[in-house]
Amino acid sequence: MKILLFTGAGASAELGIPTMRPIAEEFVEHLEQQRFPEDILRHIRERLEQAQYDIEHLIDDMDSIERGDQATRRWGIGGRSASADAIANIRREAEWFLMHICERVAPRGAQCLWLPMLRQLGRHELTLATTNYDRAIEIAVAEIGTELHDGFRQFETNEHAEWDGFQGSHFPKLLKLHGSTDWYHSHNGLKVWKLRHAMPLFGALTLRTGADPSLELVSAAVLPSREKKVNLAPYPDLMYEFQQAARQADLVLFVGTSLRDPDIRRVCETAANRVPTWFVSRRDSIESFVPDKVRHIKQSASYFVVSTLAHCLKTSTPDEAERVLDKAPDYTDSVLTPLVLMADKKSKAEDRCGAIEKLASVRIGLLQDDIEPLFRDPNAGIQVYALGLVQDSPDRDSLLQTARTIAAEEPDSPFAKETEMLTKLIDILDATPADAPQQAAAQ
Repeated sequence: MKILLFTGAGASAELGIPTMRPIAEEFVEHLEQQRFPEDILRHIRERLEQAQYDIEHLIDDMDSIERGDQATRRWGIGGRSASADAIANIRREAEWFLMHICERVAPRGAQCLWLPMLRQLGRHELTLATTNYDRAIEIAVAEIGTELHDGFRQFETNEHAEWDGFQGSHFPKLLKLHGSTDWYHSHNGLKVWKLRHAMPLFGALTLRTGADPSLELVSAAVLPSREKKVNLAPYPDLMYEFQQAARQADLVLFVGTSLRDPDIRRVCETAANRVPTWFVSRRDSIESFVPDKVRHIKQSASYFVVSTLAHCLKTSTPDEAERVLDKAPDYTDSVLTPLVLMADKKSKAEDRCGAIEKLASVRIGLLQDDIEPLFRDPNAGIQVYALGLVQDSPDRDSLLQTARTIAAEEPDSPFAKETEMLTKLIDILDATPADAPQQAAAQ
C-alpha cells in the first residue's frame, strides 16, 4: 500500500512541545524575564485575552508593525522610534524562542511514539509529512538505525549534510514542509544544510561550517509571516513531493492538525476526492472547514499512532486498513506517560505494573516488539501483567505462542499459570460468534 501520513502540532504536543497558544503564553513570561518595555508587554497580554490568539498571530502582528514602520520611513514621514526597535527585537526573540522550544523533546517519549510505526516501514510505501519543526521522528529513527529519507545526504562522520533531494531514493520519505530546528540556509538562500547539532539562532547571528568557512548560515525554518521562504530551496521540492504523495496514495491520514494552513488543506481535499482520507483529532466532530469526504477518528495522536496506525500497517490492502479504521475506538487521553513508564527498567516494578494495567484497560493494541520484552523481564509481576496486553495486539497469536514457549521453561511459575488461563480465555472468545452479545441482548 502507498500511505501518506501527515502530522501537525497535536502530535508533538504530547511529547512536551507546546502548541501555538501555550507557546505564546510562555513567550510572554520569557519577555517579562528579559525586561522588555512594559507598554508593549501590556498590549501583547491584551491580545492574549482573545482565546484564538497564539504565537503565529503575535509574530504576524509584529511583522506588520515593523513593515509599517519601514514604509513610513521610506516615505520620509517618520523616523525610527524606540518602540519600533523594541518590536523588532521581540520579533527576533520570538523566532529564537520558537526554535528553542521545539528542541524540548524527551528522547524516550519520541521513541515510544514513533518506533511502532518505524519498525514496519518495509511493509508499505510510506510518505511521512509534517509541519512540525522538532526532531522527534529523527530521534526515533536514530534509535533503530532505519532509513527514512528527508532529502539530505547522510552525515557519515561530518557535522553537516547538504541537500540532495529525493530523486533516485527508494527509502520511505520524511517531508518536513516548514523545515526543522537543524536546517540552515546560506545567507543568499541558495544552499540549505542540516547540522548534526542544532543551534537556535537569534537575529542577525550566523553560523559557519568547516566545509566552507566563507558560507554564513541562517535558520531555514519557515516561521509565521515568512511565507517568502517557501520559494527558497528546498521547500518547492518538499511541497511537490507532498502533493504527489496525495495523488498516488491508497490511504491518507491527517493527525494532530487543525488544517488551518490552506496549502495543507488543499492537499487534504485532493486526497479525499480520490481515496479514503481520515482526520484524527480529540474533538467530538471535525471542524467545518475540513474538506468533505474526510472521515473522522476521535483519538489522541499518541493512541492513534501507537495503536490504530500500528494495526493499519499490519494489513496488506486499503480495504483491510479501512476495516481497522472503522473500528477505531474513541480515546482522547495521551498514552505516552504509561508507555514510557512501562518500558523504563529503572522505575519501580509496582509503578510499571500500574502502567501496563492502565494500557490494557484502554484496549491499546501494542505490537510484539513492545510486549515480548516484558515477558522476559526479571520481575515476575511485570511478566504476568504483560499478558493483559496480548488480547488486543495485532500480533496476538505470535505473542501467545511466545508466552507458551517461555512458560514451558518454568511450568510452575505464575507466568505459566496465567498463560494457560489466557489461552483458554482466547479459545473461548474465538469460538464465540461475533454477534453473540447482540443476540443475547435481543433475547
